Amino acid sequence: MTVVITTHYIEEAKEADVIGLMRGGKLLAERPPQQLMSAFNSSNLEEVFLTLSKKQEEADTDIRSTLADTLLDSIMEQEKEPQVIPHIDTISSEQGNRRKFHTSSSQRMRALLIKNFNRISRHLGGLFFIFGFPVLEVVIFFLAIGGDPKGLKLAVVDEELGNFTSCMQYSFFNPTEPILHKDETCDFHGLSCNYLNRINQSKEYYHDVEKAIESVKKGATVGMLHFHRNFSRQLQLRLDDGKDASNTTIEESELGVHLDMSNRQIGFFLEKNLLQAYLDLAQDVMRACNQSTKLAQVPMQVNR
Repeated sequence: MTVVITTHYIEEAKEADVIGLMRGGKLLAERPPQQLMSAFNSSNLEEVFLTLSKKQEEADTDIRSTLADTLLDSIMEQEKEPQVIPHIDTISSEQGNRRKFHTSSSQRMRALLIKNFNRISRHLGGLFFIFGFPVLEVVIFFLAIGGDPKGLKLAVVDEELGNFTSCMQYSFFNPTEPILHKDETCDFHGLSCNYLNRINQSKEYYHDVEKAIESVKKGATVGMLHFHRNFSRQLQLRLDDGKDASNTTIEESELGVHLDMSNRQIGFFLEKNLLQAYLDLAQDVMRACNQSTKLAQVPMQVNR
């Protein structure tokens, strides 16, 4: 029983008893693998194939085996039309031992490139995976990092709210802007809500600092803000008293911030936004109190 196998992987054919090498629909040789490699003094069938291909191009005709010649001659006799078909007989093993053919590295590379390109072009899915998929990965990557993080939630402990559960409720009954009196004195009210309204991130209110910090550790929120009960009043005293301000005034006028820095990009993004919101609040307070807004700016001038 004879089993015929066709394959594009030339080295796979080495296990066969007899192989036929074809190029462009032309039969180049039909011999046992070891005989072909011995004839061309080659260690693999790919070099044999390249050598035969080179000779085919030089002769500009078919390189056919004895079997191919016999079949072609029988067809010519049936048609009774004499034809002259030049051919190059397959090189015997003795001739191969006397002469060794070599292919240049550039020709070998060119042949390999053409073979691989033809193989890839037959599989569009593989072509997309090789060229399209990396491009798609790069596009998705830059789209993912191109904008600001969204959907971030902050935990808020605002003791200044008193019995109110959110700044929205507090703002209905209390002012959140400084009040300038006729004697040029200024009273601060509800500055914690004024500050929170400047932050775009969603907020979840807590009554306990420890629970708020725990929500950050569990990943439910990305940061925690803590305002003391007399935040606005103590901030006013801090500005009025200056160097004479007590430790209690300094501590209770501070805004406590706890950020989750496991994702440093998000952490630095929040830190920048919180700082900018505080600077904007300070400038608006100075403006409302008829003071120079430069007093609320960082004493640094950067020229670009």
